[in-house]
Amino acid sequence: MTQDDVKLFDLMANDAEYRTETLRRYKDKMPDHPAIKEQKILDGATAPLQERISKLEQQLAERSSADRYEQERATMRARGFSDKRIKELEDRMEKAAKEEGMLFSSYVAAADTLRRLDMPIGPSTVGVGNPFGMPSDGGREQWREDLASRDPKVNPALMPRRERKVYIRKLATQASNDFKESLGV
Repeated sequence: MTQDDVKLFDLMANDAEYRTETLRRYKDKMPDHPAIKEQKILDGATAPLQERISKLEQQLAERSSADRYEQERATMRARGFSDKRIKELEDRMEKAAKEEGMLFSSYVAAADTLRRLDMPIGPSTVGVGNPFGMPSDGGREQWREDLASRDPKVNPALMPRRERKVYIRKLATQASNDFKESLGV
């Protein structure tokens, strides 16, 4: 053994990863060295196995992700989603991820978040016949004026219970008839 061999082996003796890396790096410069020959033999024997292992790991990762997606779809089906709605959800999730950078931990979380995003910000119960919710005659509703009155025969809050029921029924009937009229029924 030469002095160079002693130095090389002293350097590589303590770190196996460094040793393997060094032997692979110098295989062209010192092809006849016995340690490099052994590393070539070892690499040749393990290369097909390493390739097979990496392919199997990739297949396992693909299969586990496919299983995860199928489990998520099954969860959504159990919650009453049809396959069509699940597909729409997946499309919206993909669009949200691409355009807005939104990532979801699960389909349930995505459905809940997207449902909330679709909700109106404020009240959405505007009057049917009138887009601004005001009476079409331009005045105030009669019941508002009645509540402002101090007369117990006019103000429903001051009326006896039976009279108040009659008053409310009359207003409900009138509102129903107005609604039907606005629909043209």
